[in-house]
Amino acid sequence: ADPYYNRGTAYLDLDEIDKAIEDLNTAVELNPTDADACSNLGKAYSVKGDIDRAIENYYRTIQLRPDDADAYCDRSLVYIHAGEAETAIEDLNAAIRLGPDNTRYYHNRGRAYSIRGDFDKSIEDYTKAIELDTESADVEASYHKRGLEYFSKGEFNKALTDCTKVIELNSESTDAYQKRGFIYFAKGEYNYAITDYTKAIKLDPNDANTYNSRGAAYFGAGECDPAIEDYTKAIELDPNNARIYNNRGNAYAFKSSHDLAIEDYTQAVKINPNYAEPHNGLGDVYSNKGKFDEAIKVYTKAIELNPNYIIAYEGRGNVYSRIGEVDKASIDYTKSKELKESEFDKTIADCTKAIELNPSEVSYYNKRGNTYFKKNQFDEAIADYTKVIELNPRNARAYSQRGLPYFLKGEYDKAIDDFSKAIELNPDFAGAYYFRGIVQLHTQEWGKVKEDLTIAKDMGVDVVDAFPYIYRSIENCEQIIGVKLPENIAALLTHQ
Repeated sequence: ADPYYNRGTAYLDLDEIDKAIEDLNTAVELNPTDADACSNLGKAYSVKGDIDRAIENYYRTIQLRPDDADAYCDRSLVYIHAGEAETAIEDLNAAIRLGPDNTRYYHNRGRAYSIRGDFDKSIEDYTKAIELDTESADVEASYHKRGLEYFSKGEFNKALTDCTKVIELNSESTDAYQKRGFIYFAKGEYNYAITDYTKAIKLDPNDANTYNSRGAAYFGAGECDPAIEDYTKAIELDPNNARIYNNRGNAYAFKSSHDLAIEDYTQAVKINPNYAEPHNGLGDVYSNKGKFDEAIKVYTKAIELNPNYIIAYEGRGNVYSRIGEVDKASIDYTKSKELKESEFDKTIADCTKAIELNPSEVSYYNKRGNTYFKKNQFDEAIADYTKVIELNPRNARAYSQRGLPYFLKGEYDKAIDDFSKAIELNPDFAGAYYFRGIVQLHTQEWGKVKEDLTIAKDMGVDVVDAFPYIYRSIENCEQIIGVKLPENIAALLTHQ
């Protein structure tokens, strides 16, 4: 039996799995009490994906050698891959009883608890694995996994700490930079996210997802042109990814490059006809171009694909209102309002609970502030954005976000101060220039209005198309601010 065992084990080490299985089966037939042969045969079947035979051979190993902690651990991995978390945990409990100081057992039980959705126990096991082994390469994996669990719990700062530790241990870890970038993105710290995604791209310049992620971070920071460049590179690397086309379409739509947006949304739908977001994007663009029939058609399709799609109901309602179909508009607006109220109340409750558990996490205040803003509860929104700024004073977007409710409350000086601070922190923040220019219409600082709107326009903001989202028309703006706009300002805000 030994020659077959030795050759089978060698084949296993060389990843020649079929040959390994053949030889190890022969070894077991010749010596059915060879626990090592049964164990290696279990490993070979596991690599091959034959779960039943892998479990069968590990079972035989444990029968022959009941104190073999590694056999319990190896069998648990098969159960983990099969999604059978509870059975895996039972095996790992047995392994830990037999070998209470083995890092691998705690690490794998952490994985099983994660599959079960028990993040606290998962974190506890990864922490124990780290305590037991601070030197080997395995500790990197434990920090990495624990960081993911903290992220799943919404404890972003702890997740960042673990990702940073992984990078300290392995500065060439592309995955760690990607993960940390994603956490910064989730926190709204787009510049930090961009830095990490840039590092990941240097390590692996052929990963479409990283370019897409960096594009999203640029877009979140209000920098459309570099976002479009990254989305374009991502499409070159992954030309059949509907999500990337949709993202680039959003950036083109924001710049009012309507025809380019239509091309991208159409391609996204072609790749994935059941993807609701590009249908909605097409609706917005067709509406802006005055193609109302086309807009209604694609909004309706978006709603068919996602019956709770709030902004699709709003978009279709707006189109119905513009063409005079008031009853249909009212139905869509009512549905949108019902969905909004339900979603907003739940979001606020969830964020409030999360803040009670983790009062130093920026993202919860930011999300709750955004929701209060959407509900027109401006004082509450300002309070949350202020907390975001206290926790992260260099968050340019938070200043810009707080500037909007100040503007809508008529506190123009405070709004201008916030948009100015956003620009100071991020001089490429086109949206902050645009909104500061709009606020200065009310303070009648015409020179500053022209300067800011021109800068925003040069940065890619279509100031003419954006204007009706705040005022219905030049006349409506003049009525609100109580003075006629200078001709050069009116011309800047009007299609020529």
